[in-house]
Amino acid sequence: MKENKIKILHVLVIVISTIILGLTIFNENIWFDEAYSLGLINQNMLDVITIAIHDVHPILYYIILKIFALIFGTSTVVARAVSLIPVIVLLIFGFTHIRKEFGEKTGLLFSFFIGFLPIMVQYSTQIRMYTYSILFITITAFYAYKIFKYGNKKYWVIFAIFSVLSAYTHYFALFVTGIINIVLFICLLRHKKEYIKKFILVGFIQVLAYIPGLIIFINQTSRVMRGFWINYKYPDVIFETIGFYFTNFIEPIIIPLIFSILLFVYIIIKLIMLYKSKDKNSMLAILALLIFVIVVTVALLISYFSVKIYLPRYTLPMLGLIAFAISYVLAKEKNIIPTIIIVICTLALFSYNTYLYFNYCYDEENKGLTTIVKQDLQPSDIFIYTEMDTGGVVAMLFKDNTQYFYNMGNWSVEEAYKAFSPQLKVVTTLEDIQNFKGRIWVIDKDYSNNTFNEIMKIDGVKVLKEKQSAYMLFSNIIYNMTLLEKN
Repeated sequence: MKENKIKILHVLVIVISTIILGLTIFNENIWFDEAYSLGLINQNMLDVITIAIHDVHPILYYIILKIFALIFGTSTVVARAVSLIPVIVLLIFGFTHIRKEFGEKTGLLFSFFIGFLPIMVQYSTQIRMYTYSILFITITAFYAYKIFKYGNKKYWVIFAIFSVLSAYTHYFALFVTGIINIVLFICLLRHKKEYIKKFILVGFIQVLAYIPGLIIFINQTSRVMRGFWINYKYPDVIFETIGFYFTNFIEPIIIPLIFSILLFVYIIIKLIMLYKSKDKNSMLAILALLIFVIVVTVALLISYFSVKIYLPRYTLPMLGLIAFAISYVLAKEKNIIPTIIIVICTLALFSYNTYLYFNYCYDEENKGLTTIVKQDLQPSDIFIYTEMDTGGVVAMLFKDNTQYFYNMGNWSVEEAYKAFSPQLKVVTTLEDIQNFKGRIWVIDKDYSNNTFNEIMKIDGVKVLKEKQSAYMLFSNIIYNMTLLEKN
């Protein structure tokens, strides 16, 4: 009877989470990375692949998104729904797999944390590859465990497939799946040496399958090193990482940060106690946390001593591992009070963050950019900008007008930004503008006048309409628009 009640509660968690997260798919505002994804799927499949190779991420997500776009269209609603699918699969995975393998409570709590971690309200429908990386890494880790425990041939196949899918989804997912393979190898070497030959064969197949991805990775790395954009301060990035899953839009961050620290300290202490008590699966939760710590530590060290390659959101592929570790510990807790407190606090942070995020998504202030431009926009008008985090969005909002990204830094982005073709041209000089006659929309970002100042140096340019500003709450960017005319 008790198990039936837990199952009913589990189903309710899945349904309620899906509904709440699903409400964000109707958000039509976008930021640059999402604009890039949307731009790519407007190209044909061959161009999607060839252009994506020049991006800074693996290509699998773009192919998945393009397949859905061919069937359902290229709207933001469809694209956001595509990102929600892996989350729904993970919610159900908690019921169909985690529950059956680790118990009713662990399965329920796993689905709860997948659906109600505050960070999920944003990233569950973001038009990026993160939810797919979470799904693929979670399945990879789960079947690594199944291999160790049962050694079934089917589990080896599933493990190999999702290891490769992870590697082709995000480079941090590639890093994580590599560590999962190493951990599995060590465990087999220590306890089940009879599986080593199978592991070597499966590992060889994975490497073989990733050779095209490795070539792409090397090419992308060589380009990125010439102009990387990531920047942050130490130790701020460490605190941002600790509180990442519970903070999101909540300010001040001190409350979710304190909760995150206390929660992880509690989980670590309880895991040590479970391990000492000979709990048979406590090592799985320990390994899940350990993989997280290794990945973050290595990335931060590389970023500190060399090129910055790390952002807190790059830990998202490991969200399923963290959710499992927390869920397993709480399910084993004999005193229900800590579990209730943690669940209530998580729900409170999720609810408040959801309220904030919905405001960010659906606030009328987000329409300022399109409202201002469309009042005066003519088909022959052109746009020009020197910042692509504003320009990429403009390129997708006004696809019928010719646009120029003035690449003042001479970044090697021309091939990658073909995602915004045919409306966008990447230029390193203003020759096209000098030869142009007509109206020009100059787009600058925040408090910069870089583009405006450069264009005003050209002979024959005059201001038709003084600068107007629009703050897009969703992306936290001020768009400055000046309408010029070139004789």
